[in-house]
Amino acid sequence: QDIEDFRAAMPLITNLRSEALRDRHWKRIKQEVAEPFDARSPDFTLNSVFQLGLPQHAELIARLADEARKEYKIETGLKDIAEKWEDVLLDIVVHKEVYYKLRTSEELFTMLEEHILS
Repeated sequence: QDIEDFRAAMPLITNLRSEALRDRHWKRIKQEVAEPFDARSPDFTLNSVFQLGLPQHAELIARLADEARKEYKIETGLKDIAEKWEDVLLDIVVHKEVYYKLRTSEELFTMLEEHILS
């Protein structure tokens, strides 16, 4: 029976170990469980997971972990885009003595297309 309980808890354990979970996600889990705990503490063990009754909240934790992974993917994508654009020099020129315009280049178009699609 213990092995079956452990096997059933594996997806929950995987979700709890997700690096994408941020403080805001843990806060929602703690609110749902209505028990204080520190998931980053060395004292937070498999036994703690069962004592806190986290398996009863596995569906919520799975949903939050999934949201966290999606948010993490967006965050890292935006960070990557920002890093690539940080060193790009834009050539701005006067247009019709009244306006300014961006002088385009193939490199600029390529970067724009890459980041629009990502």
